[in-house]
Amino acid sequence: MANTLASVEAGATFVSCTVNGIGERCGITETCLLITNLHFSSILCSGKSQKVLKLSRLVSEAMGDTFDRRRPIIGEYSFVHTAKLHLTATTRDRNCYHWVDPLYLNE
Repeated sequence: MANTLASVEAGATFVSCTVNGIGERCGITETCLLITNLHFSSILCSGKSQKVLKLSRLVSEAMGDTFDRRRPIIGEYSFVHTAKLHLTATTRDRNCYHWVDPLYLNE
């Protein structure tokens, strides 16, 4: 992800991506995570960050695969905290572990 973001910031107009890790090898960037990062970094992107969850679920259905609930950003467990330290921190400041608003992704 860091290399992909750096290449886009340096002027790359095309990057290879995967959805839900399908076809991933050698660190190919996850489309949903890239679009979300670009959006929240205010970098112009043709992808819609609000639709990443829909894209991921659509690909899961097409592949006949179960949706990975542990995937970063789009998984239902992405914003769940069970450790006392994390719970305390998010109670004090929600942005402590949530750099993106999970509700925004479901619009």
